[in-house]
Amino acid sequence: MTRISNGVVGALNLLTLLASLAAIGVALWLRLRGSTTECERVLFPLALALGAATLVASALGLVGACFRRRAFLWAYLALLFVVIVAAVALTVALLVVTHRGAVGRKLQPPGHLKEHRLTDFPHWLAKIVREWKNWIVIESCLKESGVCLRAAGVTASPTDVDFYEKLSPIQSGCCKPPRYCKFMYVNTTTWVSPSFDAASSPPDCSAWSNDEDKLCYACDSCKTGVIITLKGGWRKLTVANIALLCFLILVYAVTCCALRNDEAMRQRSLCIKSVDNQP
Repeated sequence: MTRISNGVVGALNLLTLLASLAAIGVALWLRLRGSTTECERVLFPLALALGAATLVASALGLVGACFRRRAFLWAYLALLFVVIVAAVALTVALLVVTHRGAVGRKLQPPGHLKEHRLTDFPHWLAKIVREWKNWIVIESCLKESGVCLRAAGVTASPTDVDFYEKLSPIQSGCCKPPRYCKFMYVNTTTWVSPSFDAASSPPDCSAWSNDEDKLCYACDSCKTGVIITLKGGWRKLTVANIALLCFLILVYAVTCCALRNDEAMRQRSLCIKSVDNQP
């Protein structure tokens, strides 16, 4: 039984060790190829930190299981316990954030004609997105992905309901002016503003630019589209996080079993030695 539990722990940690080496490899590849964009500069430290942390944990578990080093297994269990607590906290936070907006209204699904605003979301979440140092990275990623170039492929007339339903939340918020601005459509990146006093116009209406490098990336509607998209991704992340949590608990239980069996074998060995040494 001891060999089986140790073998399972060793096999699981060997897999995570290989995964961590892959993550570190991706991080180093991003660095060596010369990551010049804000988006890639953020990915490098995240991938490196994730890979390094997983590598240390996997090495502790692998050495402890294969060579029956109890100190390594105890250190591995302590680290694993911290990760499980963090995973539980993250799962709860994701469930809370993705359930409803700040005012208790359910968010409309993508493709719905209602245009949400930042006030529909928790204040702390809107504040994070509005923070300049955060938004410049997000904006860089949006431009790199060509999200508005894909929006240019929508050929339906913007007066049709179908036009708005074909746009993703990010495309709706970042690649065109908000509907309440009542801009006149020329093409997917050119809109003519109505005659109104710029000083009294809504901020997003003034922020719109026909420059393809600007469009509505500085608009609150763009930030709102990002949050809606993130919330959809977070729902999937919640499911993945729950699956990861179950996996971690399983590994924790198997490791505890390995430690207990190893202790029982050690005690049995001591008893046999004491009996053999008796006159």
